[in-house]
Amino acid sequence: MLAPLEILKTPYSVILLHHNGEVDNVEEFTHIWNNATVRLAVDGGTNSWYSAQRANCQLKLPHIVSGDFDSIKPEILTYVENLEDVKVVRTPDQDETDFTKAFQILRSTYDDTTLPKTVVTLTSNKTGRFDQQMSTVSTLVKTLETDLQVYLYDYKNLIFALRPNEERDILLRTQLTCGIIPIDGPTVMKTQGLKWDLDGCYRFGDMISTSNETVLDTVKIQANRVFLFTLEVLLLH
Repeated sequence: MLAPLEILKTPYSVILLHHNGEVDNVEEFTHIWNNATVRLAVDGGTNSWYSAQRANCQLKLPHIVSGDFDSIKPEILTYVENLEDVKVVRTPDQDETDFTKAFQILRSTYDDTTLPKTVVTLTSNKTGRFDQQMSTVSTLVKTLETDLQVYLYDYKNLIFALRPNEERDILLRTQLTCGIIPIDGPTVMKTQGLKWDLDGCYRFGDMISTSNETVLDTVKIQANRVFLFTLEVLLLH
């Protein structure tokens, strides 16, 4: 069973991604960041961490800063390179995104006993780059090849991908606006617990489920292909 609204109650890692500016919600960010077992800032996300730290001296250091460093400000890169407790990892390979490479770094740095299986990825709904957002979703899907459960959170939406051919129970205990998005071609889906339950074949260019609502404490869902589940969530804590 997945309990996406309770992910902060268990050990988790946090990845700070694609901000390149001010953090959308400093209080929420600080809570999620400081309580994470593992903290990783990706390239330009480090700029946002630095800005938030200037406003809140209680903000903890990242364990790792990684990326090809084309977005981080030079003075901030110098700052984190001089911090003894921060591991700085350059990843110049342009065949993979910094987000994808961040997962590779987590795997090479921590073993199964020290790396939490839940990963909360903090991004921004103000990036203005649709291609970056799609790249982030692509990496999210790629993580299904691992044993990690990864969530994207932009302080308004919580997004996660689910594997095919598995009946999943999603514990929510509250009514929320949601979407079920097939992203891997025609997808046979069946749900229980939504205002408009699904039972049929769905695909882009035909019918997908957006602006749906959860009506039961637990939503049951199964599909024969990979899909995204989205929730409108204003606060995780």
